Amino acid sequence: MSATPAKRAGPDHGTGSDLWSSASWRELAVSWLDEQLAAAGIERTGEVEQPHLRPWGTVLKAPSTHGPVWLKAAGPATAFEVGLYQLVQRVAPDHVLSPIAADAVRGWIVLPDGGTPIGEGLTGTELCDAMAIALPQYGQLQRDLAPHADNLWAFGVADMRAPVMPSRFEGSAPGHRWVCRATGHPRRQGDLHAGGRGG
Repeated sequence: MSATPAKRAGPDHGTGSDLWSSASWRELAVSWLDEQLAAAGIERTGEVEQPHLRPWGTVLKAPSTHGPVWLKAAGPATAFEVGLYQLVQRVAPDHVLSPIAADAVRGWIVLPDGGTPIGEGLTGTELCDAMAIALPQYGQLQRDLAPHADNLWAFGVADMRAPVMPSRFEGSAPGHRWVCRATGHPRRQGDLHAGGRGG
């Protein structure tokens, strides 16, 4: 997998929908994509599409001699995904696709096509059956990653472990009053803490 360092000068120095929809950014991203594909022995065979453009990230899709490839560019809030993905690929390679290229500085990663997402290709009982298979695998992935928790925080992944959740909850809306669904009684945010009772 290639991990070419980013050049920080130029129109890629920034993020957001306006930048990612600009011709200058697209030209730079496509040029980098072609370079990374060539380094991996892959050739782009058609035009590059931009199927997803959101405030927090964008995705480019291109046909290649190895099938469709995807370049994801993340914004500052989700740039940790590149380092996280590389860690997951090392710790649990059977659970994820192998990246073709990654640039942690820019927050860019190139992946091969993983097929149709479960939620788009299946419905009804077929979807339930597929989720019954996928969810235990996801749980195993979580357990595999648990010993690497310090690495996750270093990447910038939000700490969502049980001991810190009460403080995160209290900080989400200070002073807000919640209603306990079980009793209908109002509860101040400070009432909802570890060891507290919702009676």
